[in-house]
Amino acid sequence: MPAPGNAAGQQEAEIIQAPVNAPADIAAPLNVPVVAAPQGPPPGFPAQRYNVNIELFTGKGNVTALEWWTMFVTFVTLQRMPEADALLVFPFHLAGVAKAWFNTLDTHTKTTLNNLKLAFLQRFKPTLNAGVKITELRQNAYETVDEYIDRALSLDANNCVSEEFLISVTEKGFKKSMCHIILPNRSKTMQALREIATIAEMTVAVSGQPQMEDITSTINHAVCSAVKSVEANMLDSLMTGWTQHYPP
Repeated sequence: MPAPGNAAGQQEAEIIQAPVNAPADIAAPLNVPVVAAPQGPPPGFPAQRYNVNIELFTGKGNVTALEWWTMFVTFVTLQRMPEADALLVFPFHLAGVAKAWFNTLDTHTKTTLNNLKLAFLQRFKPTLNAGVKITELRQNAYETVDEYIDRALSLDANNCVSEEFLISVTEKGFKKSMCHIILPNRSKTMQALREIATIAEMTVAVSGQPQMEDITSTINHAVCSAVKSVEANMLDSLMTGWTQHYPP
């Protein structure tokens, strides 16, 4: 017969080893990986999209293609659209001639915003009305090289003519005193033309070579001086003859 003390100890051991039907959240192991909470937008970027719209581009309004494209890029940037979404949204902002043009584009042009931009600006670039003014471009008498080139660029603000054509017209419009320095260099870009023209301007200033305006002014001054000299000589001759015939 086992001792009462031993029976009690065995029963206590069985109770301790028995499985406990605990709730699942309590019985879960302690090494469960912690999933990070979704992070918000970076500082300075709102979570919501802006409720803004842009007008439809028809190709016939007062807004130029370059101005409208700039607004479109700003719009998709504010909406935080990826490029793929921007390409899908683009035709929904076109109407009339512009919408018909988009429908004729090939797949390659529609694959990137850069390709679409080039095709869009090429198709809807302004007419060459500004180009007529550019052909009449001439550097003014008291206009510096920088001022003259900036004026040339402003006339072609909408890129209605090629850079090669603009360079050619601008070169021919420089003051004659600098053309012999500028023209032989055959600049490839407007920036290169600006650099060589600046050197030509400094060369003329240092060498003291008179400009056409200065030459004209010098000739006029010389003619006036000669006329005054002749008038003075004639007056002296008349006075001399008068005193000889009619002595005081």
